[in-house]
Amino acid sequence: RAPASGLARVDAHKGATTVKQGTIKRLVKDRGFGFVRAAGENTDYFFHRSAVKPDASAFDSMNDGDIVNFEVGKSDKGPRAESVMVG
Repeated sequence: RAPASGLARVDAHKGATTVKQGTIKRLVKDRGFGFVRAAGENTDYFFHRSAVKPDASAFDSMNDGDIVNFEVGKSDKGPRAESVMVG
């Protein structure tokens, strides 16, 4: 059962998904991507506008320094931010 916030979910086949909070460090709006740094970590995660929730159009209202919630996913190039939402 998902928490009332709807930000975390548990999938019996994949295990728990952890929601992190972080700060947008850099947006490249004309190319549709950015980087978010997780709070308390020295790691920046790449994200694409298609990973922004509720939909990709929310990317256009994001700015450097915004606080966001996100999940960490995997890609061929390493970990990336998924389900990015301004929080």
